[in-house]
Amino acid sequence: TFREEFNWATNWKVLAENFMESYHLPVCHSGTIGGSVDLNLMTCPEGLAAFNYHFIVKNDTVPLALAHPKNTTLTGDQRRITWLLAIYPGLLITLTPGYFWYLCLTPDGPGRVNVLFGGGMSADYMADPDAPAMLASVKALLDDVNVEDKGCTEKVYRGLTAGLSEPGHLSHLERPNFDFARYIASMIPG
Repeated sequence: TFREEFNWATNWKVLAENFMESYHLPVCHSGTIGGSVDLNLMTCPEGLAAFNYHFIVKNDTVPLALAHPKNTTLTGDQRRITWLLAIYPGLLITLTPGYFWYLCLTPDGPGRVNVLFGGGMSADYMADPDAPAMLASVKALLDDVNVEDKGCTEKVYRGLTAGLSEPGHLSHLERPNFDFARYIASMIPG
């Protein structure tokens, strides 16, 4: 239901890696969605050759991310699980029971990335009489989330290019980042 394009002052891989781990949510997104997650309820399975994902059981802080009250298909935790999918090299998709959004990344030099951003709501929410207001609310939320991610990823990129950073160990919550790094390494000729 919406689609926009923008350009950020960060490397596309930094933005992709940011999406592939959710432990940044409580800090980077403290003003929006950060309070909806408990990192103990995040699962990061092993990825596939060109794809990884992780998922989080969320609380009720962002009601539109949950299954619509009239949805009788999803039960239990399925009503509140957010799935984050990364299709290499640059398609990133978030699926909640209530809405979805995506980022499609195209490098624009080493320190800039073109971002195609779009999304919509589930059929249950779109059929609701209050759909226009709910969609506007989701769009406003995601715009704010993007502002937060832009700030965080641009700072990370500046830090990486400052010449003082060194690689560190990955957390178990960064399993998708490890899989992505293996994919990138497999694309580099011999």
